[in-house]
Amino acid sequence: MIEEILELGILVDELDSNMMSQRVNETNLDLIKKIEDCYKSIRGEKLANDEVIPLMYTESNYYALLMRIAQEDFDKVKSYSIKLKKFDDFANAAIEIKVERIRLYRQALDLHQSGGSAITPEYMAQISTNLGNLYHEMGRIVESIEVLSKTFADVNEFPMALGNHGLKLYTLATYPISNEIQKYLINSALEDLNSMLEKACESDSISVEHISLFEEWKSSIESSLVNLSEVNAWEASSDVDHSYKNWCAKKRLSLNYINIVSDQGNVDNIHIPNMGISYFNEDNGKMTYYSWFNTIKQEFNLSRYNMYLIDKSESDLHESQQFNVLINTSDYPALGYKTELLKTALRAAYGILDKIGLFCSHFFRVKTKPGRIDFNKWYKEVEMEVALDSPFNALYWLSNDLDFRTGYFKDIRRLRNVIEHRYLRVLDYYKVPISEELEDTDKYEYTVGYQELYSITMDTLNLVRSAIFYMVNGFNVLYKNAVYGNQEGKIFLPLYLDVYDDEWKN
Repeated sequence: MIEEILELGILVDELDSNMMSQRVNETNLDLIKKIEDCYKSIRGEKLANDEVIPLMYTESNYYALLMRIAQEDFDKVKSYSIKLKKFDDFANAAIEIKVERIRLYRQALDLHQSGGSAITPEYMAQISTNLGNLYHEMGRIVESIEVLSKTFADVNEFPMALGNHGLKLYTLATYPISNEIQKYLINSALEDLNSMLEKACESDSISVEHISLFEEWKSSIESSLVNLSEVNAWEASSDVDHSYKNWCAKKRLSLNYINIVSDQGNVDNIHIPNMGISYFNEDNGKMTYYSWFNTIKQEFNLSRYNMYLIDKSESDLHESQQFNVLINTSDYPALGYKTELLKTALRAAYGILDKIGLFCSHFFRVKTKPGRIDFNKWYKEVEMEVALDSPFNALYWLSNDLDFRTGYFKDIRRLRNVIEHRYLRVLDYYKVPISEELEDTDKYEYTVGYQELYSITMDTLNLVRSAIFYMVNGFNVLYKNAVYGNQEGKIFLPLYLDVYDDEWKN
């Protein structure tokens, strides 16, 4: 079967090569039919992991090419592609195909991680590089950078991951309002690209065509520094020497653009930008959105601080647990202050997502009543607009990962519901994986090991942090359009925005 899968890969590569010229032609359309016939034949066979992984990788890459061709003439391509026949139009197909592509990359990586695969680390690094690029297509720049950073660190600074990481740092630099942070990120992007090009010259792992493309991108990024020539790049001296803030930065939990790319940037300085006096006309001067975002940051801070207390606690017994009568159930339970901090942290962090949903539904003027809105429903009236054309699109794709039945992070959502509405027994050790434990959604009680609860709570914090960045990114894009968009007849008049002194924070 490996030979058939390799032949399939050659067909996909041929299609990719043909697309350098005209896309919708008879040669490419015939290739589409041939490729999909091959897939149908191979899927009918029983495959080992070493066969499934390259098949998934090739299939996801093919779907990317298919959608690039279909964008030019959807109906014609659809007449040749079995995959597209179930879709009425390109927009619906674009959404569903992206969901399938990311699922295929993730499953391939998970299969390799679970063991039983002899596929080389370099091959897997290419899959995770493609996953990072797909996150980028979805606007999920935080996760894109995280995946690419891990890839080039794990596989001897894998050149393609390093180069793509540099390109994503440049994309990240387009979001912050601060020129100092922008310049720091652009400089970091150029460091990555220079390092990647140097490594590429020392090996034959990257084609001449790709090297040429990266050199062009590097020149383009260098030219963007001209407008920042008088700006001093962000420096580590902007950080504070504070135990909690240092912990946040080391854990990559700070709300600071610098902390996305390094373990520095420990001041939580992101906020909704100054959109101007007339931008939120319906607000009647109440500064509602700024107040709502204050709440989001404060609740995230509480959830994060719970984890800090757990990590820094030197005693197993907290004073709140003294003289609190509990029955010994003889099952090695993890009882006490730390366990409850964990559950509270996960519950509070997940609740932020629903508040982001409320925030966005109000901004997009969705007519659904607030009581019926959560993070996975707020966009229902404007799904196409958000998924494909909005600067808030990353929130849409992230919410898909939390789908209760099919989402990649469905266990986070299920566990949050268990903590909120059922009984959760936390043991010092429990051998059943949490995904298996949560599969039955009709139980009164669920059991989880303490360390697994800790890990999934940290995952929740990371997910929520990304969502907070994505909402701010959306407003930063809108802010730049308002200020630099040269909209005829419109003048940008900034609001007077002040910040609270620490003495006001009780």
